[in-house]
Amino acid sequence: MGKPGKRVSDELKAEAVRLVLDGNMSTKAVAEQCGVGYQSLCSWVKTEKLRLKSVDNGLVEENERLKAENRELKMEREILKKAAAFFAKESR
Repeated sequence: MGKPGKRVSDELKAEAVRLVLDGNMSTKAVAEQCGVGYQSLCSWVKTEKLRLKSVDNGLVEENERLKAENRELKMEREILKKAAAFFAKESR
C-alpha cells in the first residue's frame, strides 16, 4: 500500500486507472501492484469515469447538432436544385 502523502506521477495514475477500467484486474490487485492506496485508486477511477461520461455526452450533443445541420443543408440543396431547374426552364 502507498504511503500517506506520497506523490504519485500522472503516468502511474493513468496506467493504474487503465488497468482497472480494462477489467482485467481488480481495483485491489492494481492498487497493490502499483503501490498506491486503494481509496486513492477508487477516486481516480471514479474521476476518469465521470470524465469519460462527460466526453460521451459532448459527443452525443455534437452528433445531434450535426444531424440537424445536415437536415437543413439537404433541404437547402433541394430548394436550390428546384430553383436552378425553374430558372433553366425560364431562360429557354
